[in-house]
Amino acid sequence: MPSSTYTTAQGEPLHLDLTPEESAWLAHFRIRAADPTVSVGDLTNEAYSDENPILAESPIPGRGWVTREVHARPVYRAILDVLYQKTVQETGGGAEARFTVTVAQAATELGISEGSVRQAMRDNRLPSMRKGRKLFTSDEAVAGYRVSNRGPQSRERLRRPERREAGTIRVKWGSGTGRSKGLVFHVDHDGEAVANADGSTTVTEWTRAFAKSTDKREGYVRFWELAPSAPGAGGLAEVVLGPFGVWGPFEVVRDLKGREAREAWTDRPRG
Repeated sequence: MPSSTYTTAQGEPLHLDLTPEESAWLAHFRIRAADPTVSVGDLTNEAYSDENPILAESPIPGRGWVTREVHARPVYRAILDVLYQKTVQETGGGAEARFTVTVAQAATELGISEGSVRQAMRDNRLPSMRKGRKLFTSDEAVAGYRVSNRGPQSRERLRRPERREAGTIRVKWGSGTGRSKGLVFHVDHDGEAVANADGSTTVTEWTRAFAKSTDKREGYVRFWELAPSAPGAGGLAEVVLGPFGVWGPFEVVRDLKGREAREAWTDRPRG
């Protein structure tokens, strides 16, 4: 396959192995990104459409699928970087302002060791930026990070809920800006996910999901454990924090606040 190099906004070279079709698509995508009449929303929609040959086939009409294999490819990181740079152009924001979460803070939020956070950064599974001798990540990256289920786990963590036929849910996580500044919403689940043009994610084939909201201004933390609605239950539910949330056919198994919420998020089953 043809090999080319892409340099990220942080100056990191990515070595891409692309088919001719993928190479042509990426070149056109970058031209579109440079067009000031094309919005971030339009570009995001193109990135995750079924016309992107880099993505896998999706069960959702018109959408591509970001599988583990796709996520691991350097070219997918290049796509995310193009979207990031386009966002910076539109908003005037810079990476320095976004990457403010220390390794220790990320480890606390994710409930893993600092060493695991650094490894995730080295493996490019957790976006990071080096400032001087220290590494930083962003609230958005931490909120969207999926913790691996590798390593020893307790019996409680290994226990799976009763399998139910799950409906499709929509989730949106991240950190707030403007009036929502200081709000952070995390979501973790065991399903299959497809990104949407509006920044949310469609989740299918899931058995359990967890959400945590944090208001850094008030020091407020809340945790929800979610399960698919029982057969025949009908109706839709939602868990919402500002512009973020979870929507769809589910029931709330646990709803905790404060210290109990922090402990439940740290101790939640992984994978």
